Amino acid sequence: MKIKLYLLTLIVVAVSVGIPAILPEVAAINYISAAVGLIIGIAGIALFYSPLEKLKSLSEEIAKGNLNIKSEIDKSNEFGGIAEQLDNTASLLLNKIEDQKTFNQRIKDSLKIPFSILASGSIDRCILSA
Repeated sequence: MKIKLYLLTLIVVAVSVGIPAILPEVAAINYISAAVGLIIGIAGIALFYSPLEKLKSLSEEIAKGNLNIKSEIDKSNEFGGIAEQLDNTASLLLNKIEDQKTFNQRIKDSLKIPFSILASGSIDRCILSA
């Protein structure tokens, strides 16, 4: 919704600035409209900058390996959807890392089995029972 407002603001500013060249007699009204449009545009940019900065910070933390971080962005808009997907991705990566650690530990434990068991061919039962 905010993205649509931003685009509408840009269109209003572009039209307001272009009309005085065509109709000089309405230039004063159009300059006021341009100023209002510019203020709305600046406000729109301010509304976008904060969530984008938070998303950037969140993605940098995930890239550093901090997978326990959660976003603090309102989930009711497009930015929130992206933040939620980043949270889900970090959580999934954390689960995969834990699965890999468990798998590695099972392999490590299976290597502690005496060679006599390996020679007898019963290694499969040992690994499966662990």
